Amino acid sequence: MGGWYRVLAVSVIFSAALSACWPEQTHDVEYYKAHKDEMTKKMAECNNNPGEAAKKPNCVNAAAASFWFELHAPSNSPVKL
Repeated sequence: MGGWYRVLAVSVIFSAALSACWPEQTHDVEYYKAHKDEMTKKMAECNNNPGEAAKKPNCVNAAAASFWFELHAPSNSPVKL
């Protein structure tokens, strides 16, 4: 029985290490314009670490989509992002 737990533990550790190294899928500006909820989550994540955000394509693309919404929002209604 001890061997089974060891295999399970190694599998879990390997999976966690692999997922930590897996790169995040890059989304373009159009994706974030079509998925406002994800844009809002990504903007919150990026605003929490602005020094690193400038280096991440998803942060740049989410910010560009957010800026697009600000430019194209009707002048009489607040932008809800």
